[in-house]
Amino acid sequence: MDILTPSIRLAALAEAESRKIGAKMTFCVIDLHGNLVLKHRMTGSILIGLEMAERKAYASAALQMKTADMSAKSAEGEPFHILMVAAGDKYWIDGGGVPFRVDGEIIAGFGVSGGTVAEDVAVAEAAINAYEAEETSGRQGAKS
Repeated sequence: MDILTPSIRLAALAEAESRKIGAKMTFCVIDLHGNLVLKHRMTGSILIGLEMAERKAYASAALQMKTADMSAKSAEGEPFHILMVAAGDKYWIDGGGVPFRVDGEIIAGFGVSGGTVAEDVAVAEAAINAYEAEETSGRQGAKS
């Protein structure tokens, strides 16, 4: 399966969302084997965003869930309390990482960084929703 082409489209949608809120962000796609597929950095985005977007994408791909959900479960005594310590520096569980689905199947993790956590989450989810809406309308158009 071609993962790069949909990843490029997803990054373009995320950049458009980022521009709407006036943020300069970095976007990353990591496949389910932990391989970097795409890293897209907007001009002027902060340096740490490069690492954080990749780590959010990796965590989301590895566990196939939103990093915001991981973050909520990372307090002492919760299931992900030791995740970052046990997994080294590959995971980051602040919000902004989401599973990336194509044709309903998770193919990768998508990470967004460069804004506040709330902005990262909003841009990631808006881009994923826009991608899925385009995909759905494309399938419906093909049936006509």
